[in-house]
Amino acid sequence: MSGASTFVFANVASDIGGVYLQIPALSNYTTASLATITTNISTTPTLMGVFATNLNFPNVTAIPTGIFTGHYETQKASGSNNYYTYFEIYKRNLAGTETLLATSDNSTQTAINTVVQQSTTALISTPIALLTTDRLVIKIYGVMLSASVNIGLLFDDTTNARLEIPFAPLSPVFGDAAYKNTGTTAGTVAAGDDARIGIFTLQSDGGASSPADSTTYYQGLNLVAATTTVGSFSFNIGFAFTIIGAIVSVGGNTITGTTEDSVLKIRNDTQATSSSIGNFKTNGSPTVAITTTFTGLNISVATGDFIAIQWDTPAYATNPTTARVSTNLICMKS
Repeated sequence: MSGASTFVFANVASDIGGVYLQIPALSNYTTASLATITTNISTTPTLMGVFATNLNFPNVTAIPTGIFTGHYETQKASGSNNYYTYFEIYKRNLAGTETLLATSDNSTQTAINTVVQQSTTALISTPIALLTTDRLVIKIYGVMLSASVNIGLLFDDTTNARLEIPFAPLSPVFGDAAYKNTGTTAGTVAAGDDARIGIFTLQSDGGASSPADSTTYYQGLNLVAATTTVGSFSFNIGFAFTIIGAIVSVGGNTITGTTEDSVLKIRNDTQATSSSIGNFKTNGSPTVAITTTFTGLNISVATGDFIAIQWDTPAYATNPTTARVSTNLICMKS
């Protein structure tokens, strides 16, 4: 099954000097105390913090096309000048050599001196080869528009600082039992009924789509363009769960298109029903993705149900082309 993963920025030192760990959100990691890295930020890009996965993680041989999303908090110490942030994603081999994979868009400029919740995205437009021993490294930068001032990067505790990646590591991250050979014994991860499986993420990371007016499209857990046939993409994960949130990002468009709302839904192919999630826009650009977050959902999926992501398009003034619609479904095991 394809999927996605979230790595929290942890207040835990990596074995790389001056670097903190990125830890899978579904592991048994318990959040630590609030961490703040304070750096004097100038008008040139200034490194604020670095986070790396553990050695031999995420243990995959390729990064598919998709969108990386970084979430973190910052706080400027004083003054009335604007600043913005962005991040870079690298792969790091055993020798310590780092290769830049993508650079995110810039955050919205702000001059406020209170805590700011930042969210920026980086697009991987073509698959990238990895060794299973490679790590992923994220570097967060700040830039002042004028003058220099201290800015803090806040993470761990209740900040929910994290990196969302558009694929699932090969190593399971559902708890201690995920690393044991349990076969299909009841009450284990392999059987799908381990009580420790709680909140998890499913990702529909579709290929490039050029949507027509007033048309219903479907996507599944794959890298293929959306289609109008639900059976092509419906999937079942083997146990009952509830969809409690969703994040949809649209980017990579060759033609941006206009700003009419599309509607995101969950199609239950087994029950022949559609549950609305909400409206989103598809006018992403070749370099910047538009991200819409939905919370407070309560969409139940039974053990035997096959579902798909449903996308109802509007009547566009100008249609987008080669748009990559990536949807993270935040789920809770029933």
